[in-house]
Amino acid sequence: MNKRQRFFGVLFIALVSLSSATPPAISQDRCVDFRYAPYGAFAVICLPDDWQKTVVTDQGSLGHDFGPGPYARPLTGISVGLKEDSLTVVRQYFQNPRIPIATTEFRSDRTTMVQQAFVIVPEERQQLPVSFLDGRVRRIGGLTGALAWASPPPGYDPAFRNVAWGVNRPVRYRVSVTPRSRKQVALGLCEPYKPRSGMRILDLHVEGSTTQTVDPRLGAERNEPLVYLFAAEDVNGDGLLEIEVHASVKSPDPNVYLNAFWILEEGPPVPVDAIARGSLSDKAELYYDCGPEMETFALGARLEGLLATFEGGTSTPVVRV
Repeated sequence: MNKRQRFFGVLFIALVSLSSATPPAISQDRCVDFRYAPYGAFAVICLPDDWQKTVVTDQGSLGHDFGPGPYARPLTGISVGLKEDSLTVVRQYFQNPRIPIATTEFRSDRTTMVQQAFVIVPEERQQLPVSFLDGRVRRIGGLTGALAWASPPPGYDPAFRNVAWGVNRPVRYRVSVTPRSRKQVALGLCEPYKPRSGMRILDLHVEGSTTQTVDPRLGAERNEPLVYLFAAEDVNGDGLLEIEVHASVKSPDPNVYLNAFWILEEGPPVPVDAIARGSLSDKAELYYDCGPEMETFALGARLEGLLATFEGGTSTPVVRV
């Protein structure tokens, strides 16, 4: 036996001894008690395959409407409290890491409150669709997005309000067309968040056309709709036109977005202002409002609950939104 064989033999024996002496992690009791939680942390009360991820804030309230920014805090919160008293959080924890019920304990000089936050999902699990407009549009790589993300001025196409997000990944669509056909494609962007240019740079890709690298705040105001035209072609003949938005290698922000796109017949370039103002939406071969996929196809009723119990005092419980 050479030195190399002896070394790996000793290493194998050591690993076997270590594994037999140490109980596997799966047999250990698991506890989620926030002992190492940073200040301002949120807890997620959902199962892994829930289509909606509801959070409970460090103050015990249900948190909603993250965005368009700052994304670190919810713009809407729902909480339980007391009308005549002020409660302070003293502890927050999960009784069982496999059951997503977040318990928050509160205390005042006269009263204590224990609150449990939870969700009730439909008994039958369903899958969100990935194709839309009778199968003519397919989204690849997730359905993240939001309604009313941007606030374009009056007179612009309403699709600029909504957005498809690519969170650390591209936004990717496939549109059914006649194989090998050529089209005009318009992509619409409306940036409500970045305060200046250079903070988000996007690569706009449409099959058969040169990629355009754009900065939605370069020479444009916040919430100003922008339209970019492409001479597109189904190059590979598969009957699917690729529309994608990627983060540029020069972009400091890896998150991308797309508000809307239009598929128009091949011909002279159409005026982008007419597209932005919605006057060509009815005339387009296909007009798509990006982002509301999850809202439009929500998988049944989803109930969120706050169950609060009180001890001591005579204050009146209230629900605050």
